[in-house]
Amino acid sequence: MSNTYRKNISKYLEIQQHELQLAESRGESDSKLGNIDKQTEEITGFMQETISSAKGSWASYETSHASYQDELSQQKSADDYQVNSGIPQEIRNLEEQKRDAEQLFESKEGRNSSEYERIEEDLKLAKDDYERIRAELNRPLLTKFERVYIPFLAILALAEVPINRQAFELFFSESPGVILVLALATGIMLVFFAHSLGHLIKENSGPENKGKMSAQTITGIGAISLVTAVLMYFLAVMRQSYANVSKGADETFGDLFGDGESLELFQDSLFQPLSGEGISLLVLNFSIYFAGILASFFRHDSNPNYEKITKNFNKLRDKMASKKEKVESYLSEIQANHNKKMEALGNRRQNLLQNVQSMQDELLRINSEKASDHKTVIANINTILKAYEKGYRGASGNSGVPRFFAKSYSTKIKAELDS
Repeated sequence: MSNTYRKNISKYLEIQQHELQLAESRGESDSKLGNIDKQTEEITGFMQETISSAKGSWASYETSHASYQDELSQQKSADDYQVNSGIPQEIRNLEEQKRDAEQLFESKEGRNSSEYERIEEDLKLAKDDYERIRAELNRPLLTKFERVYIPFLAILALAEVPINRQAFELFFSESPGVILVLALATGIMLVFFAHSLGHLIKENSGPENKGKMSAQTITGIGAISLVTAVLMYFLAVMRQSYANVSKGADETFGDLFGDGESLELFQDSLFQPLSGEGISLLVLNFSIYFAGILASFFRHDSNPNYEKITKNFNKLRDKMASKKEKVESYLSEIQANHNKKMEALGNRRQNLLQNVQSMQDELLRINSEKASDHKTVIANINTILKAYEKGYRGASGNSGVPRFFAKSYSTKIKAELDS
């Protein structure tokens, strides 16, 4: 902080030797010239001029000092207001903004939103269903291969393509695209039947299903098994017939659609004994079909509702966990932003407190300095006047000196400066 106001009295704060010599020479000169009325008791001449000059400088000093003191006081008052009123109000505003932001978020997307309440209610109902069926069955969910089941069935269906492709070449030898489509469709069909049959068998196994297999279920299992057996047998016959044509047989399975004894030819081809090609196809199809049945059996639980209820419960539980995480994350972000702003306010308040203390110290310093300067100015002016007196006395001796000469001029100087 500036203290340039001291420049006004800089010449009186530290007296230079040449100034004392000048004062002493002036005293000698006045003594020789007789310019001083020796009978007056009031200080006059050079001494009065010196006091008056110092008085003017001191008045300028006081004006600048008061201006600087007022500047410090005003800034200190402004900072005090910020510390005691402004910043506390900003803190209250921030708290209110944080509260409003949290309430707005809670009402739109948080715990008070319709979406959150709906998920919470759905999860409660799903949990009740899950706990009820788990208590009824008194066992965990018995499922396996959940993640690899569909890819495994897809692999089985694709594996059927090269196996059954030659079964259709007897009719579509010139259309390889059609052959691939039919072979893939057949594979999908067999895998679907295996999935359905394995599922039905599993749903009617387990201790809770003993003696509960209905006639409808038995019919369904029988129908799927029969359709699958017929399909695999026809595929084997078609593969066998293609093999016979390839070996140069007189009649082919394609002749069934020509003129002549078609019914007899159909019966002969249908019930012809299977050789290696047909049996191989039948065994491969059955193996894949059986693998699909086993996969479906182990994939599903014996209670058709258990997995559905469990999945629904887990899905809603994960959804609620995700929703809670999102809510907590957003609320944490609000809190983090609030903490940053509060920290900034705290730092600003701390800086203001330091400024207030600094200005308080500065006010004490300049007031103490003013008192010290006051004494210094009086003492130094007195020294100048004594130098004048010394020169005067030295030129005139101890007789005939002015009556206003005194042992000390400090009281007179102080009265003039303070007037």
